[in-house]
Order: sequence, then structure tokens, then C-alpha cells
Amino acid sequence: MNIVRRIKSLLIKIPVIKNIYSRLAWYKGRLFCYRNIYTDIMNYKKTQSNPVFLIFTPEHHNLGDHAIAYAEKKMLDELNLPFFEVTNKQLEMLDYFKLMSAFNGAMILVTGGGNLGSLWTWIENINREIIKNNLDSLIVILPNTIYYGKSDDDIRYLEESKQIYNSHKNLYIYAREKASYEYMKGIYNNVKLIPDMVLSLKYSSNASRNGCILCLRDDREAVMSNENKNKIKNIADRLFDKSVLYSDTVIDYPVAVCNRRSELIKKLYIFTSSQLVITDRLHGMIFAAITGTNCIVLDSKSPKLRGCYEWIKHLDYIRFVDDVSNIESVYRSMTKSENKYDNSELLKHFEELKTDILEHYNSFYKL
Repeated sequence: MNIVRRIKSLLIKIPVIKNIYSRLAWYKGRLFCYRNIYTDIMNYKKTQSNPVFLIFTPEHHNLGDHAIAYAEKKMLDELNLPFFEVTNKQLEMLDYFKLMSAFNGAMILVTGGGNLGSLWTWIENINREIIKNNLDSLIVILPNTIYYGKSDDDIRYLEESKQIYNSHKNLYIYAREKASYEYMKGIYNNVKLIPDMVLSLKYSSNASRNGCILCLRDDREAVMSNENKNKIKNIADRLFDKSVLYSDTVIDYPVAVCNRRSELIKKLYIFTSSQLVITDRLHGMIFAAITGTNCIVLDSKSPKLRGCYEWIKHLDYIRFVDDVSNIESVYRSMTKSENKYDNSELLKHFEELKTDILEHYNSFYKL
């Protein structure tokens, strides 16, 4: 360690110096955010008579969220609505450096997912800041799941969100399954029901199918015991002569926006190369659905899995089981011929969403 670093390390141990250093670092970070994110947003607003922002899109590891963003962007392209994308990393910086009002006065589309409520509070907190700091905007929260626990803290947190959300005069929220829809209707204004955006997509390949994919979650939404995970592995090994692949929809590295499509194609190709997917992940189930892959689904903590399954329960190759011991018998009863993803009825809902967005856009900008 050179002399300058040694002096610095000693100085920042002094409380007053440490406080000054922290404040200077914060203002330095704010200046960076202002120049590299806030200014781009403001310039876009100046050059567009009717600016549209798609915000909170992922740069993280979750390909389910990336698939949602991909489907949302595809929808906006089909509507011929130019838009400016702001990712979760950029939004977090705007929030941290108190620049969240950058969008005020514009149309804001908040990406969908399982983002509302007390399960992922850091996301809910940013959603609150979007609403509080952009009172002159039109805000549309795209198809989402909501979850609140029953503890006193959860109830207090819910009451805070209700007050913030309902204070905005131009906020529209879409739930992606009935449980969330019924819950949201009881607490928020302007709520409608639309499927998860990824169900608007289709994917096929010429890959030959072989073996089984285990796509099992290992986070706060997981409810499956290690014992049951081992049982599933043993069943899959027996059914597929140990040709079993672990392939989660959450991968080991973050995905930049420019790589989103290629990473999704890689993952969907793996699904189309499999004879069976066993999953407790929502987008494990949905990726299986859109690729025509036989899938056995097990539950997780959030209501989103069972709720979103209701949209696709007409697909005989997607089966929900409550007991892992039933996996083998359910799989043996499934057809082994090529499946076709039929989303013709679902597309009617997505057309409704597109109509709503255009009507909101035209009304907000008085076109």
C-alpha cells in the first residue's frame, strides 16, 4: 500500500472525515448518473413530442424476466410506438441519486413479472418511487403478480403501497392471473386481467428430443424440500436412463439488453431438445408451453404458477401435480408425439392490451 492510500485509509476512520468522504462519493455518483442516464432521458423527451418509456427491464440473470421484456418490446413494435428503454440497473441509479422524476409528464410502461408486494420489497420500493415522483405521467404496470404475507409488517407495508398507488390519478395496473387480479381489485384502482406477456410468443426448432430437464428454483419463492428434489432426480434418472439436465431459467451470469434475444434462443433451444421438463418455475412452465415440450409443474410460494397455469390448462402436455410421487405415472400418460402450442385464445387478450395502450397513449397525448 502506497503512502497516499495509507493516509486515506487512516483518515476515513475519523467519523467526520468519513462522513465528508461518503457525501462527496454520493455527489460524484449522482453527477455520473445525471450525465449518463438522466440527460439521455431528458434529451429523448425533448426530441419526442409524445415520449414513451419502457422501464425496469432486466439486465440480470433471470431469463423469464428477459422473455417478458422481449415480448413487451415486440408488442410496442407491432403498435409502431417508438419507446426508450430504461433497465433495472439504470432505474436503481436514478432512485438512489434522487433523479426518479426524470420521466415526469411522459407515458411510462413498467415491465411485467412477479414484482408487486412484499416478496421482493426492493422492487416494490422502486415502483413506489416511480409513482410518487411522476404524478404528471401516465403509468401502466404491465401484467404482474402481487403477493403480500400475513404478518403485521406485511400489512403495514400493504397499507403504505395502497396509499401511494391510489394517490396517482393516471395509473393502470394489469394482473397476469386471477388470484392477483382479485387481490388488486380490492386495493387498487383501474385493474385488468391479461396473461403473462411471454405467452404471446412462439418458438420451434428442428432439434431432436432427448432426456429430461429439471428446472427447479432455489430462492425465497421455493417451497420444495431437498428430500423431494432428490426424489424428483431419482424418478427422472429412472425414466430417462440418467439423461437428465439441470437447466434453470435463472442463469449464472447477467444478460445485457443487446444479448437478450440470443440468450433466450439458447435457452428455448434446450427446452425444444428435451422430452420432458419438470419445474416449479413459472417461466420453466411457460418456456415448455411455447416450445411444445411435455412439462410437469410443481407449486411454489407465489400464486403465479397455479394462476398462470389456468391460461394454458387446455394444453394437454402441461400437467400440474401436487405430489412428486405422481410424476412417473403422469409422464407415462402423456402423449409422446409432437405438441403444438395453441395460443389463439390468449392472443385475444393481448390484442385487448394493445388496444388499451393505444387508447391510453392517444388520450394522454390528446391525439
